[in-house]
Parts: sequence; C-alpha cells; structure tokens
Amino acid sequence: MEVKTLPSACPTRWWSTLKLVKRFLENQLPIFKTLSEYTNKKHLMLEGNEISPLEDFTTVTELLEDITSSLSGEQYTTASAVLPLYMKIKDNLQNKDEDSSLLKSIKSEILESLNKYESHPMSSNLQLSTLCDPRFRLNFIESPEEVKKLAVAKMRNIYTTQKTSNPDNFENIETRTKEQNKKELAKLFDVFSSNSNSENTRNPSQEMSSMNIYLCQEFHSNMIPSIGGRFTTNLSHL
Repeated sequence: MEVKTLPSACPTRWWSTLKLVKRFLENQLPIFKTLSEYTNKKHLMLEGNEISPLEDFTTVTELLEDITSSLSGEQYTTASAVLPLYMKIKDNLQNKDEDSSLLKSIKSEILESLNKYESHPMSSNLQLSTLCDPRFRLNFIESPEEVKKLAVAKMRNIYTTQKTSNPDNFENIETRTKEQNKKELAKLFDVFSSNSNSENTRNPSQEMSSMNIYLCQEFHSNMIPSIGGRFTTNLSHL
C-alpha cells in the first residue's frame, strides 16, 4: 500500500498550501478513520461546512499553480505567454451563478490585485513578445493594429541603429542572410529586404505586408520560441 503524508505548508510559497489542501481533500476518508481511532484527536477532523471553503480555495488556485509552473521554466521562453495566461486567469476568475459568496470574494480579491498590471510600463513589451510568438500572435492583444504598427516601427529602428553603428558588420550579415535564404521572423519583418539599402527607399506598405504574411502563416512546432535549442512546453492545456 502506498504511504501518503500531508505536505507542510510554507508561508513564502503559496502553492505549498494548495498542495496540502488538495492532499487532504483527496484523502478525507483515511484521515477521518485515523483520527477516529484516537478519542483525543477526533475534534481535529473538519466538518462539512469547513471543507467547502477548502474546495473553493482549490477551485480558484489550481489554474494559478499550473500557470506559475509554466512560467517558471528556464529552458524555454516565457515572456510571450504572459499576456495569454493573464487573459486566461481573468476569464477563469469571472463569477458564476453557482459560486458561493466566499468563492466570489476570493476571485474578486485576485482580480483586484491583477488590475494594476493593466497599464504596467512593461505591457507594450509583453504585447510585442506575444505578437512574435507564432502560437499566439494577435489572438490575445486588445489593440492589434496599434501593436502591429509598433512592431514594424521597432524593427525599422533596430535596422537603422544596427546599420548606422556597424555598417561593415551589418553588410556581412545582410549578405550571409540572403545566401542562406532563411525564413526567420526578422526576414518577415523585412529587416533584410532587398529594398532596404536606404531608409528613403523603404516602403511602409511593404513592411506591413510582410507583417501580415507572418500573421497568416500556418503554425508549425518548429516555430516555437526556444532557448538553447529546446522547444517551449505546450500551454494548450491551460
């Protein structure tokens, strides 16, 4: 028989409390039987009205635990998933008719603490990261046209800065990239376009057209952003 114990809760790691509560809820019967064998410990067993709040707590925080784990990886990119997961949290925390008053209160508290990130200085960078991730692109961005324009402007600025600061090296990179005929995100943004020899010849409509080509491309697993050659985990289960 497999021996199971109740894990300890650590104040600095909120998910340890979740693990403790989940383990208790999964093993209520054996815990009750064990406590009932000791007359001086029967009072430790929770009653039905005390178990319901634990179930509410688990309902709200299980998704947060999954998201925390997904965003804690070191071998794959996570910035591009922040906004999609943030939207997932907000959607999951919407009140339902069958929710208890406690459950609604917990959801409201979490949502209120998240609202401050709506206008966070990093929001534009997170939107660009999401756009550059072929799994998400514009699906979780509230102002897609503005973000598209911002992305094109950013790429144009990077192109100009690099070409001005190190023209010889940039020319070598440009030539090598053309020879390799790569289909990377940079090329889709027209960074190494044959029409990009001069800022005066750059066509904004071509830049946006390249952006739209990227947005319409069919998604393949080898397009997933990675670090060190390892692909990021699939977040579809969230």
